[in-house]
Amino acid sequence: MDQRERIKSATLVEQAEGGTTAPAAEERERDHVLSRVEAARIIVVAIAAAAVWLHVWEPLPRVSLIGILGVLIGGWPIFKEAAENAAIKKRKLNQPNSPCASCSPSTLRAVTVPR
Repeated sequence: MDQRERIKSATLVEQAEGGTTAPAAEERERDHVLSRVEAARIIVVAIAAAAVWLHVWEPLPRVSLIGILGVLIGGWPIFKEAAENAAIKKRKLNQPNSPCASCSPSTLRAVTVPR
């Protein structure tokens, strides 16, 4: 490879020495900043877990309403993302050019692998 063919952008070592970071790393770093809403969610879930542990309020003998509320609040981002991904997958499957659009249940058979 000639000197002329080399890529002129900085390598990772040069970026580390120069104090710069790759654009993707900067983007991931911004995504991982703890916001006040996320911090409040963590605190509420921790308080709910302590309340369940100490049996603070249990109006129903077998179900902890505080525990259910804590799971719903703490799991909200996960539930939301899962619902969004399911909606995207459903839209992709309903597109006419989708590889699975022509698949019917009769064509989708389990494949057995001989042992």
